[in-house]
Amino acid sequence: TSCFADRVICEQWPDDASAREIARILNPGRGMVIGRDSIRRKLAGEGGLNFLPAEVAEGWTLARRPKAEGAGDWTHQYGAADNSATSGEALSGATATTDLTVQWVGRPGADFGIDRQSRMPAPLSANGRLFHQGMNRLAALNAGNGAVLWSLEIPDLRRLNVPRDSANWCADDDVLYVAVGGEAWILDAETGERKEALTARDASQESDWGYIAKVGDRLIGSTTEPESGYKAYWTKAMWFDGKAGSQGTAKVCSDSLFAYAPHSKVKSWTYRNGAILNSTIAARDGRVVFVESRNRDLPKRGQLSGSELWKDQFLVALDVKSGRKLWEQPIDTEDGSITFYLQMSDDAILITASNTAYHFATYDPETGKPLWQKSNPWPDDHHSGHIQHPVILNGVIYLQPNGYDLTTGEIVTTKMGARSGCHTYIGARDALIYRGAGRRVAMWDTKEETVTAWDRLRPSCWLSLIPANGMLLVPEGGGGCSCGNWMETSIGFAPLKLLEIGEPKKGDGE
Repeated sequence: TSCFADRVICEQWPDDASAREIARILNPGRGMVIGRDSIRRKLAGEGGLNFLPAEVAEGWTLARRPKAEGAGDWTHQYGAADNSATSGEALSGATATTDLTVQWVGRPGADFGIDRQSRMPAPLSANGRLFHQGMNRLAALNAGNGAVLWSLEIPDLRRLNVPRDSANWCADDDVLYVAVGGEAWILDAETGERKEALTARDASQESDWGYIAKVGDRLIGSTTEPESGYKAYWTKAMWFDGKAGSQGTAKVCSDSLFAYAPHSKVKSWTYRNGAILNSTIAARDGRVVFVESRNRDLPKRGQLSGSELWKDQFLVALDVKSGRKLWEQPIDTEDGSITFYLQMSDDAILITASNTAYHFATYDPETGKPLWQKSNPWPDDHHSGHIQHPVILNGVIYLQPNGYDLTTGEIVTTKMGARSGCHTYIGARDALIYRGAGRRVAMWDTKEETVTAWDRLRPSCWLSLIPANGMLLVPEGGGGCSCGNWMETSIGFAPLKLLEIGEPKKGDGE
């Protein structure tokens, strides 16, 4: 295979064929060649690769291969902190499964996770690393070749039913941030060493750390009632596929939002004014936005449900650095008795409520004033058809079966690839990726509106595959499901175009 080596040592001045081979096998973003000080200039001419100097000492050069062009990071539950369900990943232009090939196969396997993967947090990927959660454990992998970097067993880690809550981790280039009980663990992304533990708790109140996000240089968190998060996973009720009022449809809510500045153990600000729905907290362009209920008859936090949750609603925007309120607007949305999501973009804030159908409501990001509203029938009322999380991609809202113009609400397509089973859609630059017909991992070309799929490869029951690091990363998350007949292993797919870098060009005599 290509693009797999983290280190290549080249003592001699390479000929053209050797330079091409070095360029071919180095892992984009992580791969480094160690050679004489002129090696970088030689490599820069091969395949248009712009090797980056890392260090020069005593006539030797360390040159790093840059990330794949158009590579993106999946640093939060739905891609970025804006909840768009996209990462900006270009996949080297891939829009079909035939545009990719297996780069690596390996760990973790099916026994790493929870039976059926009960809507667990999504994997993350940043700076060439892949992070994946299992049954009270997590693992860090080399995204380019699948090698396990480190793993941890954490009894208090488990968080389930993410559609009614928020994820318990996020990442940046150097650090993995993990909410464990009342703390956020600051882990070295390369080694797993715990460098710091920040607390969500105030002196007067015991709290768990709920929402977590890295926004600019601030770590954003929220406080929830201890043990508010979903942790039970046994029996069909813990499939979390019910209708309004069913077990598992209550929303996890926080009673405060706060931030930590870099290198500080003291919160830089705290906001407290109502019951904040964790599934609505999103951040973009230096602001954090959320929906809260200020109904005085409602408990301030915990798992909340019923008609009282949807009274005295406010949409609020805070400055990430200072916590200063930028604006707030009273709103009256459709009750999200099944699910209730918020996403941000440059053009609009999107709220999607599900009760007997999907209901969109959009708002101006600068003022919070309403823009347009529209409803979308469920594609079905089971196997996650009624709890889908929309994708915002290239100015379009995708929610099966339609795509809507984000600024006007007009339908721009009715031909989305049909989902099958419990997965939700995610977006790469030119394609949607999801569980398609026959429960298989599928890709839908957003321009050609065609579908391709892999046989015998099935993702988890919510979100266990991500486009990142120039690849499609599919850590195993569906072991134990009764669907059966699947390859229960982790796989990394690389675009064929990425693997062609460094190959001889036509007409060069080779």
